[in-house]
Amino acid sequence: MDFLKQIAMFERKLNCRLCFHDFSGELTALAGREALPLHHTNPYCEAVRSFSPERYAECLKCDTGRVVELLRNGFPFCKKCHAGFQEYVFPLFKFRRLAGAMFLGIFRSGEKTEWVPPLRPPPGTPEEEELLFFGKLFADSIGKELERLPENCPRGKRREQIHLWFVHNFRKPDVSLGDLAANLGLSESRTGQLLREDGGAAFPERLRGYRLQCAKEILLNSALPVNRIAELCGFRSANYLHRSFRRAEGSTPEAWRTEMKKKAAEL
Repeated sequence: MDFLKQIAMFERKLNCRLCFHDFSGELTALAGREALPLHHTNPYCEAVRSFSPERYAECLKCDTGRVVELLRNGFPFCKKCHAGFQEYVFPLFKFRRLAGAMFLGIFRSGEKTEWVPPLRPPPGTPEEEELLFFGKLFADSIGKELERLPENCPRGKRREQIHLWFVHNFRKPDVSLGDLAANLGLSESRTGQLLREDGGAAFPERLRGYRLQCAKEILLNSALPVNRIAELCGFRSANYLHRSFRRAEGSTPEAWRTEMKKKAAEL
């Protein structure tokens, strides 16, 4: 059974949604060509994120920083987000190296929140022992799949280093080929050659690809305006995002968002 089907089965059995933070790029590789859920996709999180740019920023802050510190302890834990919802977080290890995180939720915490939209309330939390048991089992099975990746999907260390650099830096508007070269300890010309050898895309095209993918995820999972999305993804302006989006998708970001949500509603 492929990874995305395993996720869907787990969600049905425990009446929850899963999302993942991919620290190494290997969880994305495990999902293959399918889109791994990297955002909380339940309607409550979408409503909170869409309330305002400030709320979106709080969601990002809530799922980073301190969470990563706690993950390094190697144990799952429960957290309550700024909107008053509760979820469980599980570290995902590959040979004792932290490769990502799995978020399991969301559940009511018993706390009132002004951000809950007029929707059917999220489920109450199942027995904690049951959540931790099955969540840990699934997290461990993902870790075993990650450990098999080098055999099934060989990847050079340099390629992984380049991918991680883009993941961590594409949101910076002024990032350059020189910055990547400095990180690799290579000249700019040699770094450019490596990029061409690995897929053929030059630095600007590859950087734009990471930014566009991020923009698509935000478009699908929030109602934020395009100018704010451009800022969050590293584009210098909303106009630049529009031009890049038209070149890649043949439509504006707004039209693409409308079309994708229409298709999702028809499923």
